[in-house]
Amino acid sequence: HTGCIMQIGIDNFKEINEKYGTKTGDEVLAILAGILVRQSKEQTFSVYRTRGDEFIIVSLDMSGDIKKNAKMLYKTIREDIDSVIDDRGYDVFFNISAGAYAFDTNTDTYKDIIKNTRFALHKAKLNGKNRFEFFDKADYANYIKRLEIQGELRSSVNDNFKGFELFYQPIVDADTGRIEGAEALLRWKSDQYGFMSPVEFIPLLEESSLIIPLGRWIIDTAAAQCNEWVKIIPQFVMHINLSFVQIAKSNVIKDVIENINKYEAGNEHFVFEITESIQMDSNIAIKRVLKEFVDNGFLLAIDDFGTGYSNFDRILSLKLDVVKFDRSLLLMANKDENSQFILNYFSTAFEKLGYKVLYEGVETDEQETICVNSHADYLQGFKFSKPIPIEELKNFLSPIQE
Repeated sequence: HTGCIMQIGIDNFKEINEKYGTKTGDEVLAILAGILVRQSKEQTFSVYRTRGDEFIIVSLDMSGDIKKNAKMLYKTIREDIDSVIDDRGYDVFFNISAGAYAFDTNTDTYKDIIKNTRFALHKAKLNGKNRFEFFDKADYANYIKRLEIQGELRSSVNDNFKGFELFYQPIVDADTGRIEGAEALLRWKSDQYGFMSPVEFIPLLEESSLIIPLGRWIIDTAAAQCNEWVKIIPQFVMHINLSFVQIAKSNVIKDVIENINKYEAGNEHFVFEITESIQMDSNIAIKRVLKEFVDNGFLLAIDDFGTGYSNFDRILSLKLDVVKFDRSLLLMANKDENSQFILNYFSTAFEKLGYKVLYEGVETDEQETICVNSHADYLQGFKFSKPIPIEELKNFLSPIQE
């Protein structure tokens, strides 16, 4: 047989039962079941109740554009739901998500069909719910790859952080060009895929909360190196990135204090960076944690300024020490005078507020000149050095400081 199978799930069904009671949950199931049965008679497909809040539609009509027809059927079901809800005066309200797959029993097993349909439904819910998704082979392959990478990350963390390494990118004084510090940046070599971009593996660490134990290792490793470099450069400052997951789901200040107190370098030699994309305005707990950093003498920086949700009120309330301008702002300023004016305006404002300004992504002499003219305090970028392993940085420090 060839055909199309669609799996439908009620969005937030657990919450409906918990908030309004199982009687309302049963009503919602009955409404959806009635609509599906009625549609099945009109459009000649079979409908089945499976587990919980899920239903399956099976159609053996493969004529026309299968994907388009499946999407139209989902739309029709949605319209029927909206109509029933409206007729009832909105005494109940719910949405549905659906995933569909075109099957051929000459090549697809039952297990394949169910697996692929479930993945399409999972993708619909993952992408915001109240929507339809058709199975995509490439998407599924990427999903499986992500699961494999996440499994390997877990093994690496459990195997004494095997494959992980910290690289360091120097931060220089804008006026003198001398190294004032470095940012610790995580790198990882997968046994299966080789060296992977942090853009690819860090979100997987955060999704699985593996960033919490790994974060402790990062803090300890970076603190040990900072302790050595302070002996060479007394004013040296180590920048360490903090994940939202670390801040929200772990006792991160305890982890920081325990690891850094093992060494002689004082707390003032550490800058903890939080990304601007973290929405903290409504999260009192996160503000409390960041205040504890300040109370313990650590420095705070906001990373990627100009790309996320920051505003001056937040920056003032967080008592930051450093504002890191995202490289995209520098690229804009490299193109026209208006952007340069805006960059200079922000830098001057932060300077008057007592903050240090660090420009990321400096790659050319022209960009360095723009930063210096915009009252930059520190610079970071490929013009001075790419992120490098510890041994290279050791060799890098001595000649520059002479």
